[in-house]
Amino acid sequence: MSPSTVLSSTAEMPRTRFSNLSVDVKTLIVGHVPRPTDMVNLCLTNKQLHEITVRQLYRIVSLDLGGPTDTKLSAFLKPKNIGLPHIRKIRLYLVNVMDRCNQQQQAHFAIRMLLEFLPENILEEFSWCPWAPFSADNLLLLYKKQRRMKWLEAMTLDKEILSTLEKQSYYTEVFQNTRKLAFYPENRETLDLCHAFLVKTPRVEDIIIHANFEYASPPIPERELQDSSTAPGLITTTIFGHMQPF
Repeated sequence: MSPSTVLSSTAEMPRTRFSNLSVDVKTLIVGHVPRPTDMVNLCLTNKQLHEITVRQLYRIVSLDLGGPTDTKLSAFLKPKNIGLPHIRKIRLYLVNVMDRCNQQQQAHFAIRMLLEFLPENILEEFSWCPWAPFSADNLLLLYKKQRRMKWLEAMTLDKEILSTLEKQSYYTEVFQNTRKLAFYPENRETLDLCHAFLVKTPRVEDIIIHANFEYASPPIPERELQDSSTAPGLITTTIFGHMQPF
């Protein structure tokens, strides 16, 4: 074949346009768009790109709660919002405001509304980021509606929950898909909750432990918490107690 024939064949090949690509390929391309503002602009391009981009845009949702913007949550939770079923990870923070009076109560009310409106069994991860007690009632509702999460957190709650949680019909089901556990113990009650989560998780692959007993009531001596050269400490013996002797 002569060089002229090769050039002629190449010139006759049709150009591939973005609009002619398959949905799967377009989804992969949209996944590399780094900025949410650019994704919003893609949503406005046409109906197909809107449906593709919304999945990426809503996959990870981060919310600052406990402030004036909580009133906008109702617009986000509209039944017509086609992005809601595509949420996989929710990360919640307490917003930094000057007036913190009743801030946590306001945030927990907003979280309650969020959990009520979310479609069932869509979440893989739910994170409560501040070192502040989480609502036990909201945690019960979370596990009742989202029973396929891959990431579970055990944190300080506003009241004891373990005895109530163990009586729920969905208790065992919650842990079947879990692969990662994040433990944030601050007192003995949270340590017991961490232990219960670890016992119920059959296929855990990763464990994060970030302990902070500075404000534990009653106080726990540091020498009792940490492992020594002769024996494991309270954190180890409680969370991993079912594995003893080590």
